[in-house]
Amino acid sequence: MDLLALYNEWSGPAGAVVGLASGWFAKLQHARLQAQKAQYDAGQQALAALDLASKREQALTRSLLSASDEIGALRSTGWRTRDLLEALHAEAIGARLIVHELEAKAGLPLRAFEPLPPYPFPAETVPDGETAGAQAVDAAEPRAEPTHG
Repeated sequence: MDLLALYNEWSGPAGAVVGLASGWFAKLQHARLQAQKAQYDAGQQALAALDLASKREQALTRSLLSASDEIGALRSTGWRTRDLLEALHAEAIGARLIVHELEAKAGLPLRAFEPLPPYPFPAETVPDGETAGAQAVDAAEPRAEPTHG
């Protein structure tokens, strides 16, 4: 059998089939590579988003910790201020009693002082629902008549 004759006889239909099959296979490979590339790109986007979220979480944690430190310092200052106000309030009441006692011994009319604000401060409701300050107590000096007489 002559190979050249066989080739000439079958090259037309067989070449078309081989060309069609190779074109289809190339298109299939191209589609598979495109799908892999899309999956790779999606993975890269997910990693970039995860990295961004991680950096944001770290920044928020740092700012939360610094805010927590500031809140602690402010609370400490508030407690020291309340202690000083308590001492000042007690001293003012003591001074008024001494003045009244001296005026009573001297036979003078008792001086009328402006009433002190209530201490501890009345309770206030803060936005988070907790109560700030002490419970409301009627600790203000009465405006009644002098007790020494």
